[in-house]
Amino acid sequence: MEPIEIITGITKYPAPFTHRVLILCHEKNIPYTITKIDTEEKPAWFLKIAPVGLIPVIRANGHVIFDSNAILEYLDNEFKSKLLPQDPVECAQHRSWIGFANELSQEIAGFVKSGKMLQHDLSRMKYLFAVLNEKIKVPYFFGEKLSLVDIALISHILWIDALEQKYLPFKLTDKYPKVLEWLLRMKSRSSICVTMGENYATHFIQLLEQYTLIEKM
Repeated sequence: MEPIEIITGITKYPAPFTHRVLILCHEKNIPYTITKIDTEEKPAWFLKIAPVGLIPVIRANGHVIFDSNAILEYLDNEFKSKLLPQDPVECAQHRSWIGFANELSQEIAGFVKSGKMLQHDLSRMKYLFAVLNEKIKVPYFFGEKLSLVDIALISHILWIDALEQKYLPFKLTDKYPKVLEWLLRMKSRSSICVTMGENYATHFIQLLEQYTLIEKM
């Protein structure tokens, strides 16, 4: 099997939407190579294959696929042990909750990239975490089996986890026990451990310092 090529940015900490793809590759034992580009000055060859200029992009079997949702579905369909259910209603429900995961991801990204995390209005994020805490079944989102929803949720929530470890003077997740239980289970999976690395929280804080989103600690 020829490895797929994952094109992403240059950073010690995996970009969150790339991280989703890496997790799925490890879950399904999909061989891959990584090509890193400067996302501040994207090369012309990349812009030719990625019209909106966003990472990740994959090249597989002579095809180019961009958009992390599309990549996840392609890999799920192409390789064994499908995570999306066959039943069309259940499949649509999974896709709906992936949409929810994307909404939560955008909220977390806005919080982190605001440069004013300690003054940020947390009401929307708290609402989304409360919904997640109510709906998640644990140990995974739908119960006993890992799903694409879990993979879509984890990367940005790891941002919050890193911030709670290293920066924030308060804990956002303490009020959501089921989310915390789910997070601990996800962090124990080898696909998460391998892809985020041992020092993921430190590397993430260094990345925020690099972009002056927080002062150097």
